Amino acid sequence: MAAAYKAINAPRGELGRRSLQIATEALAGDATTIGQLDGRLNDLTVRRNALAGRMIAILEGAAFDGQSIDRDEVERLIAQAQDLLGSLR
Repeated sequence: MAAAYKAINAPRGELGRRSLQIATEALAGDATTIGQLDGRLNDLTVRRNALAGRMIAILEGAAFDGQSIDRDEVERLIAQAQDLLGSLR
């Protein structure tokens, strides 16, 4: 899950790099294109924030509070991260 977290949250992770490409495309477009791509980036940010927040809570809980990890939830979160990254293609 840590690798999936990094892919969606690190500035140089896959999501960060692709978001930069989308933003660059927006700057080259007209007002309509900018609006559409800006909306897409906002949607990705909202989805990423919710997912990354849950992931970091689990990772920190396990690392610092000795909480057990629910493997089913971790698998769901990884799948959601993969879906998020897949939506960029």
